[in-house]
Amino acid sequence: MSKGTYSFTTPIYYVNAEPHLGTAYTTVAADTVARYQRMNGYDVAFVTGMDEHGQKVADTAAAKGMTPQDWCDSMEPAFRDAWDMLGITYTDFVTLCSSCSQLMPSSQCISQPMSASCALR
Repeated sequence: MSKGTYSFTTPIYYVNAEPHLGTAYTTVAADTVARYQRMNGYDVAFVTGMDEHGQKVADTAAAKGMTPQDWCDSMEPAFRDAWDMLGITYTDFVTLCSSCSQLMPSSQCISQPMSASCALR
């Protein structure tokens, strides 16, 4: 019997580069919490993802001749593959897209990941 839901998130990573030791460390630590809470009988909602916003993301995208959204989309497989390789047990992978931030604050977008304006992938 479930004790209820335990919900948490990693940072929603800026995608100015591929996943690295810092993003892996944080995600593995979060995954450890998720596994521990599952062992304790909780249903776990473990969210991770990417954010296309930020100057470094815009600069990186421009250097690649892409929009921030296109750059973010192109980086998603690298993040998913890294988490799959590490056996990360996230329940939702979100991206904070331009249309989402124009329609609602990102804090609402994260707290309502099933919203049509948020991209759950």
